[in-house]
Amino acid sequence: MKTHKFKIGITLCLIGIFISCSLISTAGINSFLKQKKEISSKDTSFISIKGKIVDNETNEPLIFANVYLMGTNIATVSNSDGNFVLKVPLEKKDSKIEFSYIGYKNKSLAISKFSQKRNLIRLEVSPITLSKIPIRPEYPLQPEDLLKKAVAKISKNYSVKPNLLTGFYRETVKKNRHYVAVSEGVVEIYKSPYNRLSSNFIKLIRGRKSKDVKRMDTVNFKIQGGPYSTLSIDVVNNPEILFPHDFSKIFNYKFLNIVKVNERVNYVIAFDQIPIDNGPVYSGKIYLDVETLAFSAIEFNINPVYINRATSLMVKRKPFSMRVSLQSANYYVNYKENNGKWYLNYARGEVVFKCKWKKKLFRSKYTTMSELAVTNRAEDAVKFNRKEVLPSRSVFVEKVSYFKPDSYWGEYNYIKPNESIESAVRKLNRKFKKN
Repeated sequence: MKTHKFKIGITLCLIGIFISCSLISTAGINSFLKQKKEISSKDTSFISIKGKIVDNETNEPLIFANVYLMGTNIATVSNSDGNFVLKVPLEKKDSKIEFSYIGYKNKSLAISKFSQKRNLIRLEVSPITLSKIPIRPEYPLQPEDLLKKAVAKISKNYSVKPNLLTGFYRETVKKNRHYVAVSEGVVEIYKSPYNRLSSNFIKLIRGRKSKDVKRMDTVNFKIQGGPYSTLSIDVVNNPEILFPHDFSKIFNYKFLNIVKVNERVNYVIAFDQIPIDNGPVYSGKIYLDVETLAFSAIEFNINPVYINRATSLMVKRKPFSMRVSLQSANYYVNYKENNGKWYLNYARGEVVFKCKWKKKLFRSKYTTMSELAVTNRAEDAVKFNRKEVLPSRSVFVEKVSYFKPDSYWGEYNYIKPNESIESAVRKLNRKFKKN
């Protein structure tokens, strides 16, 4: 079969995520597991705490739960299986680790209580009665008026100084149900303040990617912008996404619920954008801290009813004989409070496309995911040397190499790969060894 060389450009310009794809080899990720087995850290300056976070009643995993070392800014999140790894400096071995999840009670455990193997962390639902909701007579009663007040308080609730963030970034691509690409890395971020529009800068510390082994005629999605694109999901820092001028006139809002987030009472406000033009239409939920009116979390998507509107905006170029359609686009971001200020904690985007050649019977579904977890933070931020900065429109997978030093991630925290990624790698290993 002749291999095509067309270029497909799919641009998610709505929130700054850009995806390009070329019809080239995407055999997979056979080196991913091999690296994991061969590369082990000999650094004894930290200990690793591993475990799984589940609902106390149902045993269902709690995905993207917050895990942090108390008294520090060291943190990570659980993966889509509820599993986590947290690296703790030896000098902090007498500290506690705290776990939190939306709608659940926080749980803290002394590091001495953890086993060296696996730990099961059970979190309990935190019910809220109306009598426990603080009454704030100065707050408006309508959700849109409450949100106007929250937007006005962004510069008060969030850091107005640049911060130096350490983060772990991962991007994956699945074709139908199978992973075909994984790339990830530790990054440092010069995070711009929340009271003015200014650029973020990212420096790659170390990274790895899957290795192509066998050429096949398929579509290879590459996420342009890498961690920059995921940073753009920080809606508080990019309010034009959901809070443009006169946003209350183009969105419908309603109160949904009251929940606890990290032991703090939050309003849950649903929103739906009014389809007044041909652009994308957003819907989602906002978690608003009752005490401060800070945004503690926002989850949103392109409304499935109007998903076709976004396809034409995102697909900039493609082979003439290929049809590409957007199926879904979902985003999530949350923040963590520390000493009266709120900071970015975790951001994630997942976009699904379907691609079909005109003369072929079946379609292929491609799922692209990118996530960024802030694993540490310092306030003495200094801008990076220009030569160190990762270009904002670069393709992350092209910036990391296949081979890693023996120290691997070293003392840096990371998001543990979920079981489906690891299982896919094992299967690919067996497959490619036979070829």
